[in-house]
Amino acid sequence: MNMKKLTLLVTSGLMFLLVMTTVVKTISKSLYLKGEKSIASIKRANTSSESLANMVKTFNYVEIKEEKKEEEQPKEQVVETKHEQPKVEENKVSNESPQAVYTGKLTGYGGDCPGCSGYLACRTREGSSFNLKTDGYTYNDSTYGNVRILAAATSGFPCGTIIQVNNGIMNEFTAVVLDTGGSMNSSWSRGEVWMDLAFSSSSDPNLGSSNSSNTTFKVLRQGW
Repeated sequence: MNMKKLTLLVTSGLMFLLVMTTVVKTISKSLYLKGEKSIASIKRANTSSESLANMVKTFNYVEIKEEKKEEEQPKEQVVETKHEQPKVEENKVSNESPQAVYTGKLTGYGGDCPGCSGYLACRTREGSSFNLKTDGYTYNDSTYGNVRILAAATSGFPCGTIIQVNNGIMNEFTAVVLDTGGSMNSSWSRGEVWMDLAFSSSSDPNLGSSNSSNTTFKVLRQGW
């Protein structure tokens, strides 16, 4: 082999190595750049995921906090306005001077006594009937307020007569004559006073305390 051929062969080999070296460097650089981009993409993805997670956490926290605020807000109190009926004073004792004073017997009876319908013999000032079973044993008088109901001799104590009663057992009380009875009218004709205090029922435990043969009756008003 002559020198020219050897020189050409060496030169060709060097050129080939140079070319291959350049190709390898190019490929390595390209792979490196791709790797960098992939790493950057992964980092961005991780960063985005973390940001998203943080956003979700923040949103949940704010939402929970808002819910707590709503729960912690005091509820409006609803105040019910009660319309109270005016109180009527019961068994009010008057200090006025009586028109007449009697001493006699007081007993008690119930609206459900044998043969009793509960209806009273007298009409009220308003002209209506009154029933002890349904309307109770007190009457609301326009002048004397809420008073007890008495049966008496209407020939001496007409309907609507106001009497202040003290039998020494019960507290002194004011009553109105709204009922009568044959025995009481007979007693009055003999000069005796007998009045009967009304109760809703004969089984009322206080009925017995009304019985007294030494009761004071002060007449404050004669009839309606």
